[in-house]
Amino acid sequence: MSGKTPNNSLSASPELSRDTSRSDIMALEKVMNSQMAGQNTEAGILARLIQTRQDDLSRDAANYLLSLRFDDHDVSRMNELSELARLGELGTRDAAELDSYIHVSNLLAVMQSSARRSLRISEE
Repeated sequence: MSGKTPNNSLSASPELSRDTSRSDIMALEKVMNSQMAGQNTEAGILARLIQTRQDDLSRDAANYLLSLRFDDHDVSRMNELSELARLGELGTRDAAELDSYIHVSNLLAVMQSSARRSLRISEE
């Protein structure tokens, strides 16, 4: 991973350095996967589906997953909703929208974690 992406200021997972050990990464992936898989949201259900096949991603599929980013409009909206939440001014609809962004962001983190692991395995 090449550091923070300018297009996704709401990162779903902590940044990992190139020096992070494989066991540390696998432990983090296990925690993230179990958190997502335990949810019965659309994102949680999809995460469970993806987890069943996480180690047999093709190189192209893994690289595609790693290229996924929120567009500027979505990032702006997430930041706006986050600010409303910090101010205690988040309405019911906005809270549901923010939850959706959070769930999708977590799912993206799980998918990208699986993609990174798949690429590491293919390099070994």
